[in-house]
Amino acid sequence: MSSEAAYVFTRDYLDNNRDLQLTWDLRYSSINLQHYQWKELFGYLTHPDIPLGDPALSIADIGTGTGIWLTELARHLPPSVRLDGLDVSFHATPPPQWLPSNVTLRHWDCRSDMLEELVGLYDVVHIRNFSFVLQKGDIQHVLDNLMGLIREFFQF
Repeated sequence: MSSEAAYVFTRDYLDNNRDLQLTWDLRYSSINLQHYQWKELFGYLTHPDIPLGDPALSIADIGTGTGIWLTELARHLPPSVRLDGLDVSFHATPPPQWLPSNVTLRHWDCRSDMLEELVGLYDVVHIRNFSFVLQKGDIQHVLDNLMGLIREFFQF
């Protein structure tokens, strides 16, 4: 298992959102900046072929980071849609009371064993930027875990 020190992004909410304090420094806003760059590049939050009309959808964001993808997605979906952010640390996310009511944060390291209660729970699983996190020996195990989460769609 990789150590915390091997992780290349900052894990601090204030550092990742320094612009909220009227100080613009790309070092501190890198995760959120990457989110907006991906959205601008691809033109969507979720692939247009993934149907999002079911009010009972369950969506997971693996390695949720600052939670920006989930919080933005929440604005476009009914409040009944389940949005779970799964990560090893929530130092970069806003306080839970600032999140939309249907966003839940859950501790899970995708490199560890699968949690039985997560098997087949999600209609959509979102993951990105994991090439910075995974080592060669992690890849097959993580892919097996991610495939175990989904009922329907996988987006990366």
